[in-house]
Amino acid sequence: MPPPFIPGLRYIPEYIDVRTHDELLDMVSGQTWMDIPGQRRMQFYGYAYDYASRSIKRSGTLPAWAARIAQNIQRDGLSPHTPVQLSVIEYTPGQGIFNHVDAEVFSDVIIISLVSPCVMDFLDSQSDETASQLLEPRSALVLSGDARYRWQHGIAARASDTWDGAEIVRARRISLTFRNVK
Repeated sequence: MPPPFIPGLRYIPEYIDVRTHDELLDMVSGQTWMDIPGQRRMQFYGYAYDYASRSIKRSGTLPAWAARIAQNIQRDGLSPHTPVQLSVIEYTPGQGIFNHVDAEVFSDVIIISLVSPCVMDFLDSQSDETASQLLEPRSALVLSGDARYRWQHGIAARASDTWDGAEIVRARRISLTFRNVK
C-alpha cells in the first residue's frame, strides 16, 4: 500500500540501522520511566511537557545518545534545526493514543519507531478525510506543514493491525519523538 498523500508527511523506512536500533532500545529501557496510571510509560529529555497546564519546562539537555540522533535528524534533512526535546513513549500491546495534534509549543515533529510495527491513523481536521501509515521498526516519520498542524495523528488501541491484507500482531513498541521548541 503506498503511503498516504498528506502535505508535509514524510515516511523513511529503515532510517536507523539494526545496531543503532538495538543500542537505542537498550539505552531507553535502562532509564527511569514516568508511570502514568492507566496510560503509557514515558521519559522526557530537554523539555518536559506538562499535560495538565499544556506547557513545557526545561529539564536539561538531551543526553549524548539522544543528541547524536538529533544531530543526524538535522544532517539528514528531516528538520531544519537540531531537535532539543525528546519524548520516549512505551506502548504495550493494546495501547494506543487518541487522535491529536502535538502541542503548539513545539514545531518540528520526527518520530522514530523501535521494536514493534503499528499503524498510525491520520484525520484531516478540516475535511474529515482519513489516511493510515504503517510505522515499521527503525523507521522515521516527519510531520511538518499540514501533516503537523492540520492533520491529527493517533494509534488505535488494539492488539493487532491489518496492513495490505496481512495481520500484524503488536508487541512492545517504543516511540522516540524528537521536537523543536518554538
